[in-house]
Amino acid sequence: MATGLAQTAVHNASLASISPYSTAWGPDNDAPLLPVTGPGRQPSRGISLLEVLRQISDSPILTPPLPYNREILVYTRVKTILEDGNLTDILRIAQQYTLAIPNDASEDELDSRVEELIWVVTLLLFATGREGRETRLDFFLMHFVTSSLFLKPLFSVIKSSKPKVALIRHYVLLLVIMMLARGRPLIRANLVQEWTETPRPVKWDEVMSINGGKDLGVGDMKKDEDYNPWPLLIQGAIHHPDLHLTKVIRSLVSANRKFGDRGPGEVIGAFRPGEGECQETFKGMSQLDGTLFVRAAGVAMDYMGWTIAGVPASSFYWDRSVLGYDEAWAADN
Repeated sequence: MATGLAQTAVHNASLASISPYSTAWGPDNDAPLLPVTGPGRQPSRGISLLEVLRQISDSPILTPPLPYNREILVYTRVKTILEDGNLTDILRIAQQYTLAIPNDASEDELDSRVEELIWVVTLLLFATGREGRETRLDFFLMHFVTSSLFLKPLFSVIKSSKPKVALIRHYVLLLVIMMLARGRPLIRANLVQEWTETPRPVKWDEVMSINGGKDLGVGDMKKDEDYNPWPLLIQGAIHHPDLHLTKVIRSLVSANRKFGDRGPGEVIGAFRPGEGECQETFKGMSQLDGTLFVRAAGVAMDYMGWTIAGVPASSFYWDRSVLGYDEAWAADN
């Protein structure tokens, strides 16, 4: 806590002035929005966070305001987004979620909202690529994955529910703004099924000193059904020169422990609200399950380099191509 406060104290709260939640934790919503009906799991009130991103993605107003140029600083992009008068539309969409959380939210309610955040930030980092192209992991979206791990520990030391709700409201607003600053990347959850559930580096058996003898215990680790990828993923992350990767894997380990048993279609907000035909919020959401986190961990290690297996660390580390733009995926990028 002391380290976190020290880091916060030296940063300029540049977005505080645009947030409606900065005064007395935001409005008292004694009459929260009515529950939203829809297939699958939905929030207790309001729309899901995935539905927020769906509406942001579909908005004809919230298109990236600057032309594609990977050299433009993220601060400039954020400033332009807010100067162009987009904040009104951002809040109109986001507050269907943020103001639906009562200021006296129960622990179960807060746990549910944190669960949504963890799924959404993981998808924004890992599942915003393009079909037929190598996965890219955006440097700025990555930090939402690493920071999501600390929501529950922070809540454990905050006594009142009101500041916890305020933290979620600020977090969601910043998440939406950063999504727009990265070119409004679109979640493609169908890409997840292309990734292996049993990630291994080349020569992984040498790393783990597997010699094929009979004294290796129960099971054959060369068979997927007997192989647990997490020890090798953790070892690879700990010994990687980029500590961002260590923190990403740490967050994915935690998410897997909590949500790794979710079945297909059980993600909160996998389907759009409303009566009638089931419609996915994003392509592939109906098939997305708890294997997302181990699959994503394998992608992260492949992307950054399994240095424990002698693979050189990625020379470019995290992607800064502003991958939401079509131009970012041109052949020369």
